[in-house]
Amino acid sequence: MFQLPTAVQFCLQTLRSAGIEAYLVGGCVRDLLLQTQPADYDITVNASPETVKQLFAHTIDTGLRHGTITVLQDGMPIEITQMRKDGRYTDHRRPDIVLPSTSLTEDLARRDFTINAIALDDSGNIFDPFHGQQDLNEKILRTVGDSNQRFNEDALRILRLFRFAAKLRFTIDPNTLNSALKQAELLHFISVERIFAELIKTVTAPEPDRLTPLLQCGGLAFSGLQYHRPLLPLSKLPVRRNLRFAGLLYLCDADAEQTCTMLKTDKKLRRYCKFILHALQQPEIDSPYALKKLLFQSDFPTVSDLLCLRAICTGRSDTQWQQMLQQLQQTPIYLRDLKINGTQLKALGIRNTAISQTLLYLIDCVHKDPSCNQTQQLLQLAQKYNESHD
Repeated sequence: MFQLPTAVQFCLQTLRSAGIEAYLVGGCVRDLLLQTQPADYDITVNASPETVKQLFAHTIDTGLRHGTITVLQDGMPIEITQMRKDGRYTDHRRPDIVLPSTSLTEDLARRDFTINAIALDDSGNIFDPFHGQQDLNEKILRTVGDSNQRFNEDALRILRLFRFAAKLRFTIDPNTLNSALKQAELLHFISVERIFAELIKTVTAPEPDRLTPLLQCGGLAFSGLQYHRPLLPLSKLPVRRNLRFAGLLYLCDADAEQTCTMLKTDKKLRRYCKFILHALQQPEIDSPYALKKLLFQSDFPTVSDLLCLRAICTGRSDTQWQQMLQQLQQTPIYLRDLKINGTQLKALGIRNTAISQTLLYLIDCVHKDPSCNQTQQLLQLAQKYNESHD
């Protein structure tokens, strides 16, 4: 018997007591069968959202258009959706119309992969009309029904296929793989926000190199991502969102500015990737001074990530510089670390337009010789610098 959270059991039993057929479906059933903890729980029922809402004290109308409400039970959100069958898909993303159904098999038939088309009731009975359990046991990913139709209906399923392969370490059924690659151009119809979200989930999975076939066929070329180098190093990087994504850009030889802009990433990630990729194109770090200059342009965590990525993706050892990075924690690196400020420079008669340039000169001096970070010494250096530039 599966161990379900009390809130989930309560929902299933409440629905059954009201004479409603209710089943757990989708990823939660897959995860339970794989003996992993589900991230969330979805229930399908043969009743309307209005009927379901009357049975629970706290509900949210999260998707009435698609027959979905969310029940808040003991603080836990549980999505309950009316069984349905989809109408035609014309935008390669969502059905033009969703039709209510009372058939569990019809509801499962509209799902993407067999491993996600398994249902479970509150007594532990499993309903598996598309043999998803067998595919789970054999670690195979295949679509429910005709692969060409599944991907033509919703092109996001193409990215989900590679994401599940990367996450679960499953083999993709040859027919399913061929259909996905053949229709990869349909990804143009998917919002770049959804594409980026799937890419992040894929690169942070245990085997992100499973994305390789999609890159090789040019399926993501419109975003600037193409196969250039093997992706295996990605799995050796720490599982950090920004680091792994920057690694993907580097291995694809992508332009960070263009790809991040195309995928509408957040500005922080775009700046991070631009810095990392630019630094990787520069000569090898050969001195503490060079390391300080990198830090001045960024911050300690980002430079640490840079060294890690450089070591794993290019084979250059970073041990010496990671140790040096730790030693520099108490060293003056940034303008705020200077024992002098703009007001003091202004008192020397330095013009406003020259103050920022003088501060940059002073921090460079301190990078070369931290011992000169003394107020009087910096004032003298500032005066000489400006005299020589008058």
